[in-house]
Amino acid sequence: MSIAVYDDLHEFMVPELPGCPPTLIDQALWRAGREFIDRSKVWEETLDAIDLVADQTEYYLSVAWQSVIDAILEVRINTAAGVTAGTDGTRISDSLYWLERTYSSSGFKLVLADSETPAEAITDGLVVKVSMVPTFGSHVLPQWLLERYHEGIVGLAMHDLMSRNPDDSWSNPSRANYYRKRAMNVVGSGRSDRIQKGRARPRGLLEDEYEHEGGGFEW
Repeated sequence: MSIAVYDDLHEFMVPELPGCPPTLIDQALWRAGREFIDRSKVWEETLDAIDLVADQTEYYLSVAWQSVIDAILEVRINTAAGVTAGTDGTRISDSLYWLERTYSSSGFKLVLADSETPAEAITDGLVVKVSMVPTFGSHVLPQWLLERYHEGIVGLAMHDLMSRNPDDSWSNPSRANYYRKRAMNVVGSGRSDRIQKGRARPRGLLEDEYEHEGGGFEW
């Protein structure tokens, strides 16, 4: 999967930000990207299949992007015959697994309920789909995400910059409000896209850390 950098969005912003340093634009973009994805939950990925180990219920999850796992959307367990046949495996109930933060390099661990303990080792027998948010300071996103939702991210960044300090040469409160409303429309479109794909609000990772229903990040 190809990636895109926030630098690609500068051209949409600079004309209305006279004198704004590029470093501030970068900071506003990565914060806006994180807020947009936290609000809309549009970033979903199916992780690489994991080998099931007999009698083991805990599995470390890793992501290749500059991101963290926000929630588990789906867990499927397959048989050796199913893997060979290329089937998707059986989706298990949300109540039969949970996600824990760890101090490992991956940072996250999936724990299966005792009733789902594998009886045998199965290569690629565990498939996990997750929603993700960018890490703080991340300057990259998947290309598809930036192409589809760049107006929302730019809108949040412009609002941040134009409303931050009235003494800035690029300050423009009324224009900032315009961009905020525009961004929220795109957030709504992202939520609709998720619902149309059969996704309700994802089952959260750690509700006390990532619960921003109707909120998101504020500065």
